[in-house]
Amino acid sequence: YYCSEKLKIGLLTPYTGSNLGDGAIQEAVMANLRSRLPHARFTLFSLNPEKTTELHGIPSLPITGMIIQSYSMTLRYGQLNGNAPAGMGAKLAALKRKARQSDLEYLLKPFWRLAKGGAVTVLNLGREFRHTLAVFKRLREYRLLIVSGGGQIDDYWGGWLGHPYTLAKWALLARLRGVRIVFLSVGFCSLESRISRRMIGRALRMAEYRSFRDSGSKERLSWLKFSRKDLIKPDLAFSYPLSMNRRAAA
Repeated sequence: YYCSEKLKIGLLTPYTGSNLGDGAIQEAVMANLRSRLPHARFTLFSLNPEKTTELHGIPSLPITGMIIQSYSMTLRYGQLNGNAPAGMGAKLAALKRKARQSDLEYLLKPFWRLAKGGAVTVLNLGREFRHTLAVFKRLREYRLLIVSGGGQIDDYWGGWLGHPYTLAKWALLARLRGVRIVFLSVGFCSLESRISRRMIGRALRMAEYRSFRDSGSKERLSWLKFSRKDLIKPDLAFSYPLSMNRRAAA
């Protein structure tokens, strides 16, 4: 099963390619798995697929279909979540230019903001729906999904619609597809809202395995009774093979 040359593993991370620590964690995960599963193939599901593909040399795809302020603003549409309807953005831009040319700009500004907000919401819902269907279809190719590193248990960036929703969605789709999902040495940052806590709790409950990178992260999840026996493992960046570090520096 795990020695198959067709084994595909997905790595889920709110990583944009700009954080050295996050990059080291993903490299460490792949290096350790390759030492045990030399035929494994990896895909990164990230917040900036173009950049993470360039940095890590493996396929990368969007982790979400929505553009959420302070969370997924680095995403570019394509591959998994399709393209936005071309006409709507152009029509809204033309309407805004026309309003600016008018003496009624001041009066129309609130209506413009309302229309813009509604259009963004509709586009987000459409993209997320297409993304969810595409992920469900694609997951039949995978055997394992790995959530690792810090910033995973967090709603500071984007609220509950950011990473809490993303993790809950992937965990549910993985379970429906019979794909195992694990949380490796994850860190707790913040969960401000009740809905964020519920979503993170459901995602963790559906995991095959869980570990936390420090005792503080685990203690802050003590309200999840099923997680009390989970292990504490150091940040995975510390497991990055020294031989690889030397080659990179050479």
